[in-house]
Amino acid sequence: TEIDVYPGTYEENLLIEADMIIRSVGDADNTTIDGSRTTKSTIVIRPQSGSPDKPIVEIDGFGIKNGKGTDVVNNTIAGNPTEKVGGGLFVYVNSPKVNNCKFENNGLNSVDKGGAVFASPDSDDIGILERDDYVVHENLEPATGVLDLSNNIFVNNDANYGHSVYIIGNDYAEVIMA
Repeated sequence: TEIDVYPGTYEENLLIEADMIIRSVGDADNTTIDGSRTTKSTIVIRPQSGSPDKPIVEIDGFGIKNGKGTDVVNNTIAGNPTEKVGGGLFVYVNSPKVNNCKFENNGLNSVDKGGAVFASPDSDDIGILERDDYVVHENLEPATGVLDLSNNIFVNNDANYGHSVYIIGNDYAEVIMA
């Protein structure tokens, strides 16, 4: 599915679980996804619940702002604490292309890791708590592709760790942030 979005401010929180290309007809300064209506991440990209397939996702040319993060269980720390991650974008077991975006005012006073972006390529590292009763398929393999976060701007994002970007694990073949 390809979606062209016209300039404007869209007060939304997006959950993307299918192949999708979302492009701004304008640019990151005049086409904004504003996540301020809830206490969650502005955008979540993940496989569909119960599926071993990772969607192919591209997001291009948006302002992504006012995200508050997603509650997860961190399986890499003793005691498996609950943390809030990915104010603007939470990437779970996926290798999306997110380019030419402006991440602004995400994670303020609410996020533990990844004020603007948090990425976890492996379901063994992070367990999802919020949004719905998510089921991890037993054959869901780690995301080993390229995580492309090139040509993005990060302004006034905040978290205890990784004000702009926090990536847990080492499964990605490459991370591009040029």
